[in-house]
Amino acid sequence: MENRNILNPTIKAQSVRSFIIRVISTFALILILGSFVMYFLIFKPLNEALEDSLTENFNQISLVNFNSFDSDLKRGIEGAKSISSRTVIRDELDSYLKGQVSLGDLIDFTQPKFSDGARPLYALILAERVIDDGIIASFSNETTSEITLRPQDIPEKSFEPTIKVNVIGNKAYSVVLSPVILDNKILCYDRLVFDLTQMIRSLNSSTVETYLMDDIDFSTLVNGATVASTNGTTTIYSNNEYHFA
Repeated sequence: MENRNILNPTIKAQSVRSFIIRVISTFALILILGSFVMYFLIFKPLNEALEDSLTENFNQISLVNFNSFDSDLKRGIEGAKSISSRTVIRDELDSYLKGQVSLGDLIDFTQPKFSDGARPLYALILAERVIDDGIIASFSNETTSEITLRPQDIPEKSFEPTIKVNVIGNKAYSVVLSPVILDNKILCYDRLVFDLTQMIRSLNSSTVETYLMDDIDFSTLVNGATVASTNGTTTIYSNNEYHFA
């Protein structure tokens, strides 16, 4: 009788199937581990570095825009101070308050000189010298009719010029209240209104938008947002957008 080694076909099929399963499992495990390695060691660090770089660039651009905006506000304050410190019309007002000149003479004397001082100021749309008896001098341009100041738009009185930025409709204004002082006594106040709208629009670019928000809108933005403060600046991440404040 001839002896033959006969392999059971069923056992052979099971061995091949087990081998294939092990290969697939091993390959899947390698893919999973490779994906984790790619994500945590390569993609995630690169993504974080890119995001940090973009955020830093955004902060730098925003800081430049903010400084430009702040410079315009300070320029308005300095302009108001230059009008309020004009000696000739200040002394005439003092003479009126002492009863030495009439109200009509005061207005006639003050108006042209007040206008001359206000006219060169950049972005000025309205200037008024206000005393207890009313407005004795004013300067305005063609856009004045577009704005109506509310009591809450006017800053508080002080021995130093005060300023308040207001958003009215789709425009932004700064209102400066500057005291006219003689011998440490406030004689009256000059009220100046500057249109900030065009200046703010000029700061916009294809990637960064500059605009003002009122307190209500800002509170809504900050609510639930991610806020980070570094080097005196604040970055707000809300609704997939970065904001600089």
